[in-house]
Amino acid sequence: MRTKIMLTDNRGYKWHSKETTEGFLYAKGVIFLGDKILSDDLLLRHIEANFSKYSNPHDIVAFLESLNGFYSIIYDTEDFLIAVVDHIRSFPLFYAIRKGMLYIMDNPLVLAKSLKNFNYTSFLDFILAGYVTGRETLLPDTKQLNAGEYLLLNKKRRNIKIGHHFIFWHIEKEPKNVELLKYELKKRYYSVFNRVIKLLNGKYAIIPLSGGLDSSSIVAMFKKLNYQKVFCFTYGSKENKEILVGRKTAEYMGYEWVPVYYSNVKWRKLYNSPLRRRLFFYMSKLTSTPNIQDWLAINELITEGILPKNGLIIPGHTGDFICGGHIPSELYAKTDLELEDVVRSILKYHFQLWEVNRKLRRIVMARIMKSLSSFTINDFHDAANLLEYWEWKERQAKFIVNSVRLYEFYNMKWLIPLWDKDIVKYWMQVPLRYRYKKRLYKDALRDIIDTDVYNTIIKGEKNVFSKLFMGKTPLKTFYNNIRMLIG
Repeated sequence: MRTKIMLTDNRGYKWHSKETTEGFLYAKGVIFLGDKILSDDLLLRHIEANFSKYSNPHDIVAFLESLNGFYSIIYDTEDFLIAVVDHIRSFPLFYAIRKGMLYIMDNPLVLAKSLKNFNYTSFLDFILAGYVTGRETLLPDTKQLNAGEYLLLNKKRRNIKIGHHFIFWHIEKEPKNVELLKYELKKRYYSVFNRVIKLLNGKYAIIPLSGGLDSSSIVAMFKKLNYQKVFCFTYGSKENKEILVGRKTAEYMGYEWVPVYYSNVKWRKLYNSPLRRRLFFYMSKLTSTPNIQDWLAINELITEGILPKNGLIIPGHTGDFICGGHIPSELYAKTDLELEDVVRSILKYHFQLWEVNRKLRRIVMARIMKSLSSFTINDFHDAANLLEYWEWKERQAKFIVNSVRLYEFYNMKWLIPLWDKDIVKYWMQVPLRYRYKKRLYKDALRDIIDTDVYNTIIKGEKNVFSKLFMGKTPLKTFYNNIRMLIG
């Protein structure tokens, strides 16, 4: 089978390529080897050196399992092709087969001659959840790799395999003393943020500082490690608690902080600008509705020359999910749990952007049931595990993490330290009773964030998002005009 690589997205992180003795290697992003940081040419050399060790491409998968970082890789040789996205789909990859040719691309629009014919079942996901689930896209013959997946083509056998090198699945170890668990988490935070500081190399860390624990813990770690070049900004209406907590946190830490005040007038002007359509297509890639909550802030800070140049933007995605904060409480006390209970919970929390009739909702439910049919539910532990697994590869990867496309659109690089594998693997081993309702997370962050700031955050955590963005704003108008992405 013939192959064609089509890589056009070089905003933010750029693709780097190299011709090897075996074929062509393409890589994007950054990889961590202990305290070492590999990007650009160093990243290519490391991948080439390890790929060349293995004559069997399946051995390459073991190497991929050992990688930590945020990357995508494509290796095209005479005998095989392997395409890889990392554990959170940091840089999406897509594939399609047309007339005996396998296309690998970073933007499905490069093959789209027309958007008039699209996958209606996927579109149902798109308008209800805000993203297309599974490997589908809005184009009927174009697929996407999910988080933690690789595509392996055996060219001689003309066989394509999709497999996993990472799955967000909890394998709980023997219960440990809570103080020891807190110590281990703190130790990993220090290790991860020391790496971040090394990567920054004197550049500004730009923090979207909300009123939550995630972004506040990031700022607190920079303070503890005595990193001075930190720029914080908070957005929302003037009376919003995010602004108040963001100011208090930044002032306490002694970092520069700028508020960006949102209003319907500002949103309407930006939303109706020519910039919108280009941004939406770039962020969507025919799989996700753009997560634009900080678009107004980023655009205003750049336009007014306030945002530090050549900095690294570091959002707080998504500590509250990784630690267990999205496990629904209504399943906790329920006995005789079944797979249908999990599916109904997924529908309740993730498919509510649009009102549809029962027939269409049953179609969505059947799709989710089919995608999870190989899993068995015996108790709340199984249900919680499956719910988090589904959200990890769908909402987190395709909507939350995909929001970094906004920064790339403005040619900014980013890093998501709370999704560092060292932190993720820690939470994958923590018993459910410590993860449920973020019990351990909240307790552990008391040792990282100042007590006064911590207490202020806890008091103001509820319902911040809905007050900040919803109502009669262009964001809601966006969902009412979602067809513009395919029309």
